[in-house]
Amino acid sequence: MLVAAPYVPETLAQKLRDQGLWFVGSLGNAYIEMPGEILIYTTGKRPARWQPPNASWMSAQGAKVLFQLLILGSRVHATYRDIVRNTGVSLGMVSKIITSLLGRGVISPRARGVYEIVEPHRLLEMWSDAYALKLRPKISLGRFRSLYGADFARMFKETSKAEMKSVVIGGEYAADKLTGYLRAGLVSLYVPPDRVRAVLGVLRLAPSSEGNIELYEAFAKRLTMPRSRKWPPLAHPVLVYAELLATDDPRCGEAARRLKERYLPWIQ
Repeated sequence: MLVAAPYVPETLAQKLRDQGLWFVGSLGNAYIEMPGEILIYTTGKRPARWQPPNASWMSAQGAKVLFQLLILGSRVHATYRDIVRNTGVSLGMVSKIITSLLGRGVISPRARGVYEIVEPHRLLEMWSDAYALKLRPKISLGRFRSLYGADFARMFKETSKAEMKSVVIGGEYAADKLTGYLRAGLVSLYVPPDRVRAVLGVLRLAPSSEGNIELYEAFAKRLTMPRSRKWPPLAHPVLVYAELLATDDPRCGEAARRLKERYLPWIQ
C-alpha cells in the first residue's frame, strides 16, 4: 500500500514506516523499502509557508531546555535551578518553558523536581525543530576545511586529548560511529567559546564556504552521553538525531531512525 499526501510530518512518517506502509509526499518526504533491493527514507522537509509556532520552546533558549530534558531520559529528575546550571537559560525562561510543556501534555509532574515525559516522540520532534530553526543558526561559527580532507579519523588521531579538551564531535561523523550506517562527509565540532581559537590552531582549520567541518559554540555543560569515555568524545544521540534531520540527505533520515532505535528506545 502506498500513501500519497502533500505533506508527511516526521511523526507520521515514523508511524507509517513502523506499520510497513510506503508513503510519498509532494515535498520529497518518502518511504519505500524492498529488502535487499531498495531503501528510500526521507523526512524533515516542510512546506515553504510553514512557520514555527510562536511558543517559548521554539527559541534558542527553548531548544537548550528541551535538549536537557531529553538527555535525562523518560523520567526527569531536575529542578528548575538544575536546568539553569546546565543550560545557562534564565530561571524565568525555564519556568515559562516547563509550564508550556505541562500545558501541552508533553510532560507531567510526578514530584518536586521530577517529571515524566509522557509524549517523548513529540518532545523529540519539538527539539529537532527548535534546534534546526533557532539554536543552530545562533551557535554556528562557520564552515572550515582541514589538511586531511574527509579523513576525519586521521585528523583526530593527530591531536591529543589535551588539545581537544571539552570539544564534542557531532554530525555525520558521530552518526557513522554510533550506527555504522553513514559514510561521513561532514563533521560538527561543538567548542566552548574560550577554546575556539585554540581548536582552530590545533586542527589547522581554514575558513571555507565549501568546507566539510562545521564549528558550533557548545550550548550546554554536557553534550555527550553520561559516563562516555570514547575518543573522540561523541555528541549525545539526541543532538546527533536533530543534526541528521536538519539536512536534506535521504541517508541521514535513515541514519536518524537507526540512531533512535538503538540509543533512544524509550522514545516511541
